[in-house]
Parts: sequence; C-alpha cells; structure tokens
Amino acid sequence: MSSTITLNDSLIINQIEQQFSQLGAQFNEAETDILLDGEAVDTIDTSGLQCLLMLIQNAIAQGKSVSWLNASETLKTSAEKLGLNQALQLS
Repeated sequence: MSSTITLNDSLIINQIEQQFSQLGAQFNEAETDILLDGEAVDTIDTSGLQCLLMLIQNAIAQGKSVSWLNASETLKTSAEKLGLNQALQLS
C-alpha cells in the first residue's frame, strides 16, 4: 500500500524547519511505498531541495520506495540546476 505526501507550495529557508518536522513525521509514518505530490510547489530554494533529499535518502535507507506522483516545473528546474534530479528521483 502506498502513502501520498503532498508538498506545500513553498519550500524555502525561512519555513523549512517547521516543514521538515512535518514532512519527517509523514515520511516516518508512511507505508513502504511513498508517492510525493509536488505539483503545488511554486517556490523552492536550496534548503528545500536539501530537505527533500535528506527525507528521500532516509526513506530509502529504511527500505521504503519513493516516487513522484506529480512534480511542478519549478521543482524539476530547481533540482536540475543543482544536479539533484537523479538523487531526488525526478528523472
């Protein structure tokens, strides 16, 4: 069974601490298959991408699979600029 985690529209440094805690709890409570819905993301910075990377890597280390249901162009473009597409499993 899969669990869908929906990302907020903004993943930026001044909000990331609270969001990281919330997302971390969702990742930990998720079933073995995690679907990320990033369609609403319209603002993301390096700290937001780092947060997602850490959460995805931790989930994989716990034996969970992570895939994207939707990813906004902003999310994909930002990840590509930093060379994180593969690490974030966007490609």
